[in-house]
Amino acid sequence: MRQQSQLESLSMDELLSEAVGTMLRDPDAEGFLSWGRARIPLALAGVDSLDADDERRLAALLAQAIWNAMPRPDLDFRVSPLSEPAPTDPCRCGSGVAYEDCCRAAGEVPELPPEILWDPLLDQLGEQQLQAAVRSGAVPRPLLAKVADRWLSLERPGRAVALLEPLFAGDLGALDEVFEPTLDVLCDAYDALDHWKKKQAFLLRITDEATPTLKSAAWQRLSVMFIDEGDFEYAAEAFEQAQRHGPEHPGTALLEITLLAARNRDEHARARAQFWQHKLRRAGHDGTGIYE
Repeated sequence: MRQQSQLESLSMDELLSEAVGTMLRDPDAEGFLSWGRARIPLALAGVDSLDADDERRLAALLAQAIWNAMPRPDLDFRVSPLSEPAPTDPCRCGSGVAYEDCCRAAGEVPELPPEILWDPLLDQLGEQQLQAAVRSGAVPRPLLAKVADRWLSLERPGRAVALLEPLFAGDLGALDEVFEPTLDVLCDAYDALDHWKKKQAFLLRITDEATPTLKSAAWQRLSVMFIDEGDFEYAAEAFEQAQRHGPEHPGTALLEITLLAARNRDEHARARAQFWQHKLRRAGHDGTGIYE
């Protein structure tokens, strides 16, 4: 198997996407475990410390963990975890040895967070299944933005708004930075519906009640709105608020450069672009696009 790994490799994202597709086509546990024994070692190719036995056992554990975490469309998006094999059953790693004499000592199958499979699953569901997933209430709340963004791309902004607005109806202080994409998609849906007053009221509420990361994102949106209206004084004030609440936020970099360029301060914009590019790279962000 190690020889095969040298010819082909899979990233973890590719592996999970392929795993989800395999289970969607045929939700059969034995068939999936067989798939896992063949494909998962390709994602372990870079782990040099594993010998063939370790690789086989780890592949089996990961295959079972993926199966156990999979929200099954045929089961109303519930999981259907495998039970532990009987001691005398053949081990699921494919060694041909009884479970008690093989992988039983390896410990329990690890648990994977639901989001790790929901993300690739939402990419592969058809429209009817996607709607069923939303109705089930099982989709992790931060990933509803992914569903709404898909509906937005299909020119269904009203459906996107109906899905996302309830997320912001309660205590905004309970929403952390993982909900920033949700804020962005909801604003884009308001734009598509030409609901600018509703969007502005929503953003102002975020600036009053939300966590710092979401406040920064909202101020960024307001600043762009003011730039579009040619009101550079208010745009600059909104930018300062965005920077105050999110000094390391990559979005403030592009916003500052946009604001300077809109005021025809091109030399200053280029200097700040260079500054932000270096700063973001030091902070671990990709500075690509700052000059564009």
